[in-house]
Amino acid sequence: MQTQRSTHTLRLQPPKSFLSIAGYCLFFFLIFVFILQSSPSSPPSWVLLLLILTLLFPAFLSVVCVFYPTVLADENGLRWRNFGRWQSARWEDVEDYFFTISKNDGRPVSWLRFRDGRTLRLSESYWSDQTAFRALVVERATQAKPSGWLLRGKEGTITGRHLFAYKKRSDYFEADESGIWYFDGHTLHSAAWSDVLTLHDPQDIFRRLPATLETNDWSATFSWQLKGSALLREMVRQYAPHASFLRL
Repeated sequence: MQTQRSTHTLRLQPPKSFLSIAGYCLFFFLIFVFILQSSPSSPPSWVLLLLILTLLFPAFLSVVCVFYPTVLADENGLRWRNFGRWQSARWEDVEDYFFTISKNDGRPVSWLRFRDGRTLRLSESYWSDQTAFRALVVERATQAKPSGWLLRGKEGTITGRHLFAYKKRSDYFEADESGIWYFDGHTLHSAAWSDVLTLHDPQDIFRRLPATLETNDWSATFSWQLKGSALLREMVRQYAPHASFLRL
């Protein structure tokens, strides 16, 4: 039986949270304007110029960042723009797609590489939820090299055993293609990737809430203070075939 393919247009844009920045800037701008107008003397022109540059311009830029950059994906291919002109590509033009980890915030970055040398980079810290987009890429980009999203580094696909440890704590994780290990300070636990059940990852913007990994036999929590925690998260997503991923 042939799998039914999606026919709707998927739209990705930056999160609406950028609008809160614009709101705060406008709020403080109005407060300062009210204070200046209440003053018995007229403010110097450089004061107004400073307010415009420090408050109104960031507000305008935040609004532009929300409504202008767009990625559209449908059954025919992709169309996208950042702050320039529209670009487009057919699905058969996708040569490769993969993940990397951002050095700035430690979050995943999705890459699409096209046969003409162009690339499309989508950072999770800037673009809206990309889960449906990644699924559509797997469904449509059938001429691409990989059979699924793989985690890459400068040297290619990330393989081998990796250690994830804290600076001043004895507990740590290790992981490779075969499974994951967790040392709680007394006992070393292990699990094959097929035994990983759930990754609870709150994605708290302030990184205060820990993530929890659950397996058939044990569970463990880890925070952003764990060195390489973003890589650990993505290895779970890549290698654990039956795991559920929750952001609650």
